[in-house]
Amino acid sequence: DAGQQGGASTPGYEVSLRYFANGVADGLKMDFGEFVVDGQMLELAVAPGGC
Repeated sequence: DAGQQGGASTPGYEVSLRYFANGVADGLKMDFGEFVVDGQMLELAVAPGGC
């Protein structure tokens, strides 16, 4: 439950990502307490330069 406890707020959910040095993230996890959304990158297509 998001809310106040003793003056400190508690998060409604937590998000975690795994980033590589090049800025690409290959995993995402969103924990809502009652359920979790978990995602993984399956494919990476590099755009041509000059964008």
